[in-house]
Amino acid sequence: MLDLPLEDLQNYGNARGFKKIYDHYAPFVWRIVLRTLKNEIDAKIVLQNVFVVLYKSIKNFRFESAFSTWIYRIALNETMKFINKKKSRRELPLNDDIEVKSGEDRISDKILATKILNSLSAQERFLLISREVEGISFDDLAEITGKTSGALRVEIMRLKQKVRESFDEKF
Repeated sequence: MLDLPLEDLQNYGNARGFKKIYDHYAPFVWRIVLRTLKNEIDAKIVLQNVFVVLYKSIKNFRFESAFSTWIYRIALNETMKFINKKKSRRELPLNDDIEVKSGEDRISDKILATKILNSLSAQERFLLISREVEGISFDDLAEITGKTSGALRVEIMRLKQKVRESFDEKF
Protein backbone atom coordinates (compact mmCIF):
# COMPACT_ATOMS: atom_id res chain seq x y z
CA MET A 1 0.00 0.00 0.00
CA LEU A 2 1.40 3.35 -1.03
CA ASP A 3 1.18 6.14 1.50
CA LEU A 4 -0.40 9.44 0.62
CA PRO A 5 2.02 12.28 -0.15
CA LEU A 6 3.28 14.10 2.94
CA GLU A 7 1.35 17.28 2.14
CA ASP A 8 -1.93 15.31 2.15
CA LEU A 9 -1.11 13.81 5.53
CA GLN A 10 -0.29 17.22 6.97
CA ASN A 11 -3.74 18.55 5.97
CA TYR A 12 -5.54 16.14 8.29
CA GLY A 13 -6.94 18.95 10.44
CA ASN A 14 -9.68 19.92 8.03
CA ALA A 15 -12.61 17.73 7.02
CA ARG A 16 -11.53 17.48 3.39
CA GLY A 17 -8.00 16.48 4.40
CA PHE A 18 -9.18 13.77 6.77
CA LYS A 19 -11.69 12.52 4.17
CA LYS A 20 -8.80 12.10 1.75
CA ILE A 21 -6.97 10.01 4.35
CA TYR A 22 -10.12 7.98 5.04
CA ASP A 23 -10.84 7.39 1.34
CA HIS A 24 -7.28 6.23 0.74
CA TYR A 25 -6.83 3.92 3.75
CA ALA A 26 -10.34 2.67 4.60
CA PRO A 27 -10.48 -0.05 1.90
CA PHE A 28 -7.09 -1.31 3.06
CA VAL A 29 -8.17 -1.43 6.72
CA TRP A 30 -11.59 -2.86 5.82
CA ARG A 31 -10.13 -5.90 4.02
CA ILE A 32 -7.88 -6.90 6.88
CA VAL A 33 -10.45 -6.27 9.63
CA LEU A 34 -13.24 -8.10 7.78
CA ARG A 35 -11.04 -11.10 7.03
CA THR A 36 -9.92 -11.22 10.65
CA LEU A 37 -13.34 -10.84 12.27
CA LYS A 38 -15.37 -12.67 9.58
CA ASN A 39 -18.42 -10.57 10.40
CA GLU A 40 -19.43 -7.50 8.40
CA ILE A 41 -21.23 -5.70 11.24
CA ASP A 42 -18.32 -6.21 13.64
CA ALA A 43 -15.86 -5.13 10.94
CA LYS A 44 -17.82 -1.91 10.36
CA ILE A 45 -17.68 -1.15 14.09
CA VAL A 46 -13.92 -1.76 14.21
CA LEU A 47 -13.33 0.23 11.01
CA GLN A 48 -15.15 3.16 12.57
CA ASN A 49 -13.15 2.78 15.80
CA VAL A 50 -9.89 2.73 13.85
CA PHE A 51 -10.65 6.06 12.20
CA VAL A 52 -11.94 7.63 15.42
CA VAL A 53 -8.68 6.68 17.14
CA LEU A 54 -6.75 7.89 14.11
CA TYR A 55 -8.57 11.23 14.09
CA LYS A 56 -7.97 11.76 17.80
CA SER A 57 -4.29 10.82 17.68
CA ILE A 58 -3.13 11.86 14.21
CA LYS A 59 -1.52 15.01 15.58
CA ASN A 60 0.84 12.72 17.53
CA PHE A 61 2.10 10.92 14.41
CA ARG A 62 5.82 11.72 14.15
CA PHE A 63 6.48 10.61 10.55
CA GLU A 64 9.22 8.24 11.76
CA SER A 65 7.58 5.28 10.03
CA ALA A 66 5.16 4.76 7.17
CA PHE A 67 1.70 6.15 7.83
CA SER A 68 0.16 2.89 6.58
CA THR A 69 2.18 0.97 9.18
CA TRP A 70 0.80 3.22 11.90
CA ILE A 71 -2.78 2.72 10.67
CA TYR A 72 -2.24 -1.05 10.55
CA ARG A 73 -1.05 -0.95 14.16
CA ILE A 74 -4.19 0.94 15.17
CA ALA A 75 -6.30 -1.57 13.20
CA LEU A 76 -4.61 -4.51 14.94
CA ASN A 77 -5.08 -2.93 18.38
CA GLU A 78 -8.74 -2.06 17.76
CA THR A 79 -9.46 -5.51 16.32
CA MET A 80 -7.90 -7.28 19.30
CA LYS A 81 -9.64 -4.92 21.73
CA PHE A 82 -12.99 -5.67 20.04
CA ILE A 83 -12.39 -9.45 20.14
CA ASN A 84 -11.39 -9.34 23.80
CA LYS A 85 -14.46 -7.27 24.67
CA LYS A 86 -16.75 -9.73 22.86
CA LYS A 87 -15.04 -12.71 24.47
CA SER A 88 -15.47 -11.21 27.91
CA ARG A 89 -19.19 -10.88 27.18
CA ARG A 90 -19.26 -14.30 25.50
CA GLU A 91 -20.59 -12.78 22.29
CA LEU A 92 -18.01 -14.10 19.86
CA PRO A 93 -19.88 -16.21 17.29
CA LEU A 94 -18.53 -19.51 16.11
CA ASN A 95 -19.19 -18.31 12.57
CA ASP A 96 -20.63 -21.43 11.03
CA ASP A 97 -21.92 -19.48 8.05
CA ILE A 98 -20.32 -21.96 5.67
CA GLU A 99 -22.56 -23.07 2.88
CA VAL A 100 -22.35 -26.43 1.14
CA LYS A 101 -23.41 -26.51 -2.47
CA SER A 102 -26.78 -28.16 -2.80
CA GLY A 103 -26.71 -31.70 -4.10
CA GLU A 104 -22.99 -32.14 -3.65
CA ASP A 105 -21.39 -34.45 -1.14
CA ARG A 106 -17.96 -32.90 -1.20
CA ILE A 107 -16.85 -29.63 0.34
CA SER A 108 -15.34 -27.08 -2.04
CA ASP A 109 -11.79 -25.82 -1.59
CA LYS A 110 -13.10 -22.37 -0.67
CA ILE A 111 -15.26 -23.74 2.13
CA LEU A 112 -12.39 -25.88 3.36
CA ALA A 113 -10.06 -22.87 3.32
CA THR A 114 -12.64 -20.87 5.27
CA LYS A 115 -12.90 -23.62 7.89
CA ILE A 116 -9.14 -23.83 8.23
CA LEU A 117 -8.77 -20.05 8.54
CA ASN A 118 -11.56 -20.03 11.11
CA SER A 119 -9.59 -22.53 13.17
CA LEU A 120 -6.76 -20.00 13.54
CA SER A 121 -6.80 -17.36 16.26
CA ALA A 122 -7.62 -13.79 15.25
CA GLN A 123 -3.96 -12.81 15.73
CA GLU A 124 -2.84 -15.69 13.48
CA ARG A 125 -5.40 -14.76 10.80
CA PHE A 126 -4.34 -11.12 11.01
CA LEU A 127 -0.68 -12.03 10.44
CA LEU A 128 -1.35 -14.54 7.67
CA ILE A 129 -3.75 -12.28 5.79
CA SER A 130 -1.55 -9.20 6.26
CA ARG A 131 1.50 -10.97 4.84
CA GLU A 132 0.11 -13.41 2.29
CA VAL A 133 -2.98 -11.59 1.01
CA GLU A 134 -2.21 -7.91 1.55
CA GLY A 135 1.52 -8.31 0.91
CA ILE A 136 2.71 -6.29 3.89
CA SER A 137 6.48 -6.59 4.32
CA PHE A 138 8.01 -8.38 7.28
CA ASP A 139 9.64 -5.11 8.36
CA ASP A 140 6.28 -3.32 8.39
CA LEU A 141 4.65 -6.24 10.24
CA ALA A 142 7.48 -6.13 12.77
CA GLU A 143 6.79 -2.46 13.37
CA ILE A 144 3.04 -3.12 13.65
CA THR A 145 3.28 -6.06 16.04
CA GLY A 146 6.38 -5.12 18.01
CA LYS A 147 7.99 -8.46 17.11
CA THR A 148 11.24 -8.88 15.21
CA SER A 149 11.17 -9.51 11.48
CA GLY A 150 12.90 -12.86 12.02
CA ALA A 151 10.37 -13.97 14.63
CA LEU A 152 7.53 -13.06 12.25
CA ARG A 153 9.12 -15.03 9.41
CA VAL A 154 9.24 -18.10 11.64
CA GLU A 155 5.71 -17.54 12.95
CA ILE A 156 4.24 -17.12 9.47
CA MET A 157 6.20 -20.11 8.16
CA ARG A 158 4.72 -22.19 11.00
CA LEU A 159 1.22 -20.84 10.28
CA LYS A 160 1.57 -21.77 6.61
CA GLN A 161 2.74 -25.24 7.64
CA LYS A 162 -0.24 -25.56 10.00
CA VAL A 163 -2.61 -24.60 7.19
CA ARG A 164 -0.90 -27.04 4.78
CA GLU A 165 -1.21 -29.86 7.32
CA SER A 166 -4.90 -29.06 7.83
CA PHE A 167 -5.45 -29.29 4.07
CA ASP A 168 -3.54 -32.57 3.90
CA GLU A 169 -5.69 -34.04 6.68
CA LYS A 170 -8.84 -33.24 4.72
CA PHE A 171 -7.67 -34.89 1.51
